[in-house]
Amino acid sequence: MKIEERELTEFEFYKLLMSAPLDELTTIYDVAAYYKMEPYEFFKTLGIKHYGLILNGTPIYFGVGLKDVNNRIWIWTIRKKEIKEQITLYKHCKRYVKRCVKELNQDLYACTKQECPEIHRWNEKMGFKRFDENNQYVYYKLDKEE
Repeated sequence: MKIEERELTEFEFYKLLMSAPLDELTTIYDVAAYYKMEPYEFFKTLGIKHYGLILNGTPIYFGVGLKDVNNRIWIWTIRKKEIKEQITLYKHCKRYVKRCVKELNQDLYACTKQECPEIHRWNEKMGFKRFDENNQYVYYKLDKEE
């Protein structure tokens, strides 16, 4: 099994989008359209700390940090659905998140739709803690001190 950790090319990014869960796709396209950009352009232009995982030549994961108006960094991820190598993916992503917190010296935030229990479990395994929620979303924070 060959794993590469690096920023995805535009082609790899769209290849990953083609295999991502539908709810992730609709959110990405909606947000990018709001900014009048294509998804790759949106993340490339506004994102910081791009991260990609390629398994045996196939992109399986994309992560990027986006700053909000309060200078908080929110992690946005896209994953290939039906990944068999969950433990491998988890180990690499956990290392990446720890590296980001250390390099940026900032708390990290995440937001997940209420109806995505598998992503809630993933966020919590990664060390994020719930700090708020409403009818649509659950908000997470990873404290730089933990």
